[in-house]
Amino acid sequence: MIRFHENNPLEYSIMMHGMNAGLAAAELSDSLDGISRSEAYLAGLMQNIGAVFLSKIDPESYKHIFKKSLSLPYTAHDQELTTFNTSHCEVGVVIAKKWQMEPEVYKGILLHHSRYISPEIKQTHNKICNMGLLMMLSDYVACSAMGKHYVSDELKSSRDYALSHLSVDEKNVRSAYKTVMASGNKRPYLSHF
Repeated sequence: MIRFHENNPLEYSIMMHGMNAGLAAAELSDSLDGISRSEAYLAGLMQNIGAVFLSKIDPESYKHIFKKSLSLPYTAHDQELTTFNTSHCEVGVVIAKKWQMEPEVYKGILLHHSRYISPEIKQTHNKICNMGLLMMLSDYVACSAMGKHYVSDELKSSRDYALSHLSVDEKNVRSAYKTVMASGNKRPYLSHF
């Protein structure tokens, strides 16, 4: 997508962040049952695909929202709802369905900024919930790999929420962080816009 698409700097940054989240998700999936590395990578990569399309509607407004999302994911999500009357999660579902992705991926996209997943929903839709939580955790890893100044209390809260529902320990998170630092995008993609 990055090589074959004429990307403006904002789109490039969103996709680079997705690539790093995909690397983190693939690494984190080793400790989860029922989610393969390839499914996890695709989920991490695609979690913000809706952001690319929202950025086309109003690039100047969305630039600020995307920058905010890297340390304040819940606040930025709420700002998307206020500004666009939708969020990158809902737009991402539409895109992923149109591209005929597996339901676990597009439903996970819908949940990846959820603040509450009930035990009943988790029990009946475990893989979907785990996909959303994995995306949430991989987003934390990708953001924290960009520097400590991105690690806010809100970002830690999303990490802690994901960890409270997944069977991933802190050692796995550190391993994913090291993978992103070693193999991920090394250029500071946020400097492009």
